[in-house]
Amino acid sequence: PAAPWDHPLEIFEVDPEGALTMLSDGGNTSLHGVAMDPTGAGTYVYNGTNVLAVDGDVVTTVTPTVLGGNSTRYIPTAGADLLLTTFAPDASGIWDGFGMYSLADPADPQPVSSVSTVVVGGNRARAVALDGAMRHAVVVGRNSVKTYGWDGNAFTPQASFDPYAGTTIENRELALISGDTCAAVSFFVKNRATPSGFSGGVSVYGIDASGGISPLRTLRLPGSSGVVLSLKL
Repeated sequence: PAAPWDHPLEIFEVDPEGALTMLSDGGNTSLHGVAMDPTGAGTYVYNGTNVLAVDGDVVTTVTPTVLGGNSTRYIPTAGADLLLTTFAPDASGIWDGFGMYSLADPADPQPVSSVSTVVVGGNRARAVALDGAMRHAVVVGRNSVKTYGWDGNAFTPQASFDPYAGTTIENRELALISGDTCAAVSFFVKNRATPSGFSGGVSVYGIDASGGISPLRTLRLPGSSGVVLSLKL
């Protein structure tokens, strides 16, 4: 296969107190991202464009494309639902691009069009999010925050912010906040002065209506920062 392909999907039971009990694992995934229909109507789980079926606590691989994603998002629409995901297209495992896929056939995601996928390169597409109005996507990765316009068929570059000369900043995950006018981005950097060898934090960027990017503030933390779900300013 073109990427690591030996990581099962794990199923947990959550009791009323929030305690977890692992029930089973199965199927195969590549990279970290998973998503499913938020309405609960579907039985498929998406890892990039890899498709897994979940029936109770039984997991099986349906469509093993091996194009896993570190960031995979399910987008319900009035028509065919959509899947927005980053992907690693080659044997290096580099998070190299992102794309929008149609779920007209939920078991077989297909690109919305020939221009609905974008190769970014250089580890600069680790996470992606689409604003609620579906006008632009924010894409983050190594030393990079980018925006792309979305017209329902194609992505068009809008803005890029990458002033990280001399330091490698690994932007890891993002959440659109404040009515999609800001992006909160978690990051980590190698730091030999800390016990873990890493430090990190969360940076907030303003995103204007045309996709313009402006840095607002950064919260630094002593350890590596991996995930940000929400942030109240």
